[in-house]
Amino acid sequence: MKAMYAPSWTIYLHSWFDSQLEPTGHPRIDGRIRASQIQSALRFMIGNMLVNIINVIIVVAALWRNTHDPALLVWGGLVTAYALRVLWKVPKIRRHWQADSTRKGTIVSAIANSLFLGTIWGLMPAIWFPTAGHEQELLIATVITGMIGAGAFSLSSLPLASFTYVVPMATGAYIGVFRTDIAHLWPVAFLLGLYSIIILYTVHRLAQFFIERTVAEEATRERGEVIELLLREFQENGSDWLYELDESLKIVSCSPRMSAVTRMSKSRLLELKFTDLLCPEDRDALLKRIEGQSAFHDFVCRITFGDVEAWWSLTASPILDKRGRLNGWRGVGSDITERKLAEDRIVRLAQTDALTGLYNRSRFREVAESALADAQVTGRSLAIGTLDLDYFKEVNDTLGHAVGDALLKVLAERLLDLSDKELTIGRIGGDEFGIILHDAGDSDAVNTQVNEIIAAVCEPIHIDGNEIRVGGTIGIAMSDDKVQDVGDLIRNSDLALYFCKTTGRGRACFYNRDMYKDADQQRVLREDLRKAISEEQLRLEYQPVIDAAANRVVGFEALLRWDHPEMGTLAPDRFIGLAETAGLIGAIGEWTLDRACHDAMTWPEDIRVAVNISPVQLGESDFAASVRAALEKSGLPASRLELEMTETVFMRREMMADRFIGEMNRMGVAVALDDFGTGYCSLSYLTRFSVQKIKIDRSFVSGDLAFRERNAIISAVVGMARTLDLKTTVEGVETAAELAWLTGLGCREFQGFYFAAPMDKADVAGFIDRYNAPTPPLSGKSVASRS
Repeated sequence: MKAMYAPSWTIYLHSWFDSQLEPTGHPRIDGRIRASQIQSALRFMIGNMLVNIINVIIVVAALWRNTHDPALLVWGGLVTAYALRVLWKVPKIRRHWQADSTRKGTIVSAIANSLFLGTIWGLMPAIWFPTAGHEQELLIATVITGMIGAGAFSLSSLPLASFTYVVPMATGAYIGVFRTDIAHLWPVAFLLGLYSIIILYTVHRLAQFFIERTVAEEATRERGEVIELLLREFQENGSDWLYELDESLKIVSCSPRMSAVTRMSKSRLLELKFTDLLCPEDRDALLKRIEGQSAFHDFVCRITFGDVEAWWSLTASPILDKRGRLNGWRGVGSDITERKLAEDRIVRLAQTDALTGLYNRSRFREVAESALADAQVTGRSLAIGTLDLDYFKEVNDTLGHAVGDALLKVLAERLLDLSDKELTIGRIGGDEFGIILHDAGDSDAVNTQVNEIIAAVCEPIHIDGNEIRVGGTIGIAMSDDKVQDVGDLIRNSDLALYFCKTTGRGRACFYNRDMYKDADQQRVLREDLRKAISEEQLRLEYQPVIDAAANRVVGFEALLRWDHPEMGTLAPDRFIGLAETAGLIGAIGEWTLDRACHDAMTWPEDIRVAVNISPVQLGESDFAASVRAALEKSGLPASRLELEMTETVFMRREMMADRFIGEMNRMGVAVALDDFGTGYCSLSYLTRFSVQKIKIDRSFVSGDLAFRERNAIISAVVGMARTLDLKTTVEGVETAAELAWLTGLGCREFQGFYFAAPMDKADVAGFIDRYNAPTPPLSGKSVASRS
């Protein structure tokens, strides 16, 4: 983990180094400074390299008399080769030099070269100063001193390069001095250090002066370019014009540009009053401006004459005689039509949704605030609604975002057709729209209008050969709910929308105060649910599925329970919907699937387990992979797993359901259609989707329908299932009479309290042993209490 973070001193060093390469923080100016620094250094480069070669020859010749060390020749050759290389490259660099800007890498390269040269020269005194005689010592000291001073000042425009050149040489000189047994060692060392420090400080100050001068030159050059550009633009384009008016505002003089802008001859303009060119509202505004006979600036007005419509910006000063009486006006005019249109476009873009052309969230809120203020003054009733598109995410997931965008455009056009001065609609989110009814009236009138909106949304749409149907759900808040702030109104409409979506989509719901309390309770419960997963508050109970003909247990349905620390045991209908909206259903569903498969492995091999899945789980990236993983981890054969889904899956996620069921069939996992007959599922789905079982809902066993109707429905379902070679399981069997009746209709598998209530996993094995005993009981056991 430590390797991921650099030490603080390296971060500081890197920051300091960048500040040296970019002294102003403006890339263009910094590039110009770097170019000037390199250019200044290049002026001395040839002379420096020639001096290097001469000094090398002198030093090598002097030292060779005392030491015939071959390393000395290698050192001299290395310095000479480096100097010759630089002498060869400098003319080439000058020919291709770009004085406007230089990259940071060039400065870094110069620093590296200076460090290399300084280090080579520093090696000379460090190695050979102790072996030199007195004359050679004096020569070396003179050469090193001269090289430090001359080199540092020639590189003064590059302070880092000068530093990396001086420090190695001074260090080498120190090493040589301390290796030599000479008198007055410490005074010599002190003077050498002081000399180096003074040189480096002087170079630093010169570099600062160089940078400041370069910045000043650059600023002067920029100002000159701007002035030149403005003068050239004025001369070439003549975008402004001069005009002069008399005291009655009649035009007495104007420049040719004004004639071009107005498409009138100068003689025609001189016959007009200036106010004749202005639209009525701006004409009155201009007259009001000049009442005080004082100068005005940047007066923006709309010009209308003939077929010309434009926007001008006017500036003028009064012309006064010696007595201070007004003689007229003299000023400058500018055609700002393009700028004004651009500003209008910017405002329009800032206020409208780019995709649909409807008001965006911020503009919608502004309109809502204004409408609420008007309603509070006039006493009218205002209604704000939030429209959410049902199943829009499925369109994006299955057909792609391009089709989703096209769908939103079509719906926006429909909503715009419904809009008028009393109805405002905006797009406030991905698939959410805001609605403002300015004169709402009573709730019945509002309900009528919003139902028209829902009907328009639900009409089928054809895009790229696809017939697409989405629904609409609307939450409504009225201004007479003692709300003083538009934010509260929007929040209330959102709460009403949430209530509507959780209790039944495709309709409109009005806000009431209980919704806020319910929403707060749901919020608390949602946070508790997040902790329930990590704190292992969830568990499974199992209710047996009985084959009445064989009088044996053939399976169990896994039923999720939440042991809430304060509210006790909660059934799925209390929290599954919350998990779906909170994005927790994926984690809960995977836990349920893993646990059920793991528990089923402890049962006899002919006993299967059924697990309920949510429609939202099918919208996840690869739920089939989660099923496969659960089977692999537990070792449960796919044939012993049964997945139950309700009819809403086919209505909300038809394409995903088709793909998922196909994958399950290939894996060998059975799919059952749960609560059959309670929704609005088309019977054609039974032939279109390869389900293996139908579960008849308990409402047909002991519901509100008359016995004859329930009998007919169950008979029809059983007959249809037999024809389609589908199994049937009847839920909610609680009495022996119900069992006998259903058995007579041809039903075989049953589930209900007559046989057993849902039980903990620890009780499953004992129940199987008792029920599947060689001499099992002739009937089930009625259980009065419900789960």
